[in-house]
Amino acid sequence: MVRTMANAQTVLIVEDDGVLRRALRRHLVGRDHHVLEAGGVREGLTMLETGRATVVLTDLCLSDGSGLTVISAARAAGVDVLAMTATSHLPNEARGRGALACLPKPFPLALLDEWLERLAARSARSMGSSG
Repeated sequence: MVRTMANAQTVLIVEDDGVLRRALRRHLVGRDHHVLEAGGVREGLTMLETGRATVVLTDLCLSDGSGLTVISAARAAGVDVLAMTATSHLPNEARGRGALACLPKPFPLALLDEWLERLAARSARSMGSSG
């Protein structure tokens, strides 16, 4: 299912691999999402402070620190988080910090789309029940 602008998320991608970050950006923009990019923990935390992200997609192993720090900050700000990792020992800790899922690298982009659809539907339900 292709998203419409009315359902678009603003996704903050925190990934130190520039090739992967750009590929994710192209994919998400092609599905009408707004994308913010950060190459590491420090930049990601700065981007979170803008309050524009509705979802964070963060790698767990970043060159300047742990994506777990990003998860904690995003959850403290009320922002949903999807983590991604190529290691097998961090997914449980990521979920323990509040990540809704930990996508194993490499993952099919359809899996990312599915999660973003779930988050959009959840957000729409919560907005409907609060109004």
